[in-house]
Amino acid sequence: MAVVSKYEPLLQHLAGTRAKYLDLSFPEIEVILATPLPPSARRHQAWWANQQGEGHVQSNAWMDAGFRTENLDLTSETVSFRKVPELDERFVDALSFAREKHHGFVRKGTRIPYLSHLLAVSSLAIEDAASDPLLDGQFMDIAVAAVLHDVVEDTPVSVGEVADRFGSEVARIVESCSDAESVPKPPWRKRKETYIQHLEDVDQAVLCVALADKRHNARCIVNDATELGSEVWNRFNAGPKEQIWYYSKVAEVLTRRRPGLAAQELSGSVARLCDLAGAQILGIETEKRSPSASERPV
Repeated sequence: MAVVSKYEPLLQHLAGTRAKYLDLSFPEIEVILATPLPPSARRHQAWWANQQGEGHVQSNAWMDAGFRTENLDLTSETVSFRKVPELDERFVDALSFAREKHHGFVRKGTRIPYLSHLLAVSSLAIEDAASDPLLDGQFMDIAVAAVLHDVVEDTPVSVGEVADRFGSEVARIVESCSDAESVPKPPWRKRKETYIQHLEDVDQAVLCVALADKRHNARCIVNDATELGSEVWNRFNAGPKEQIWYYSKVAEVLTRRRPGLAAQELSGSVARLCDLAGAQILGIETEKRSPSASERPV
């Protein structure tokens, strides 16, 4: 016969709530349990740690219910339980849709399937959104939109088609992350200037996906430029000088409008990108100033 944990009432209470965030005092928890908490719960923060397995019967209860503890205050005897975000079938559908629509696409100058970028951006956006209480209610829409963030800009799919299949909020985020929907696209500089200005007005859900996109792009450029050298800059529609301008401007806006660890990572990658692009510019200018063999005095 299975032994029922004394914390089973807490598991049932949390599992039965529709709230994503719950603040409880220790006395309130004791009412739910119908028994006092052990003295260690009032003395040691470790008692409230989010650990599962044998010897952690109390945390097994809230974690089995899909919650984690945070904001523990032993002085005021309060603790918060936050629902762990989950990815549902809509996310799986978005992955399948993106795979279909981006079939045959590769990252510029590589043989890497473009889907790898979409997966990387969704991973970064999921981590960022799940860590931000302000985005709790938009977590799924952000995760889906991150997978689909290039589908309107780079394929024949329309915003309306995205809305019909994945919802109006996903479509709104995807549209806001696109710097062009028309074919042919506007000139590069004009398109980027419009996009940078657009970032000043969008909400945090859009900024979360845009930041994830730029983090992965900047990281890939830095890695490729470090490994392959000057040939990397030939992949793009704009040269190293324009890339310095664009990524510096984007990083400034995103760091100011969505500060945090994710933005700090972007800033670090962009600083390195600018160093590499600057070295490329210097190399080109030095080569132009150097006389050719036929011009050198003999």
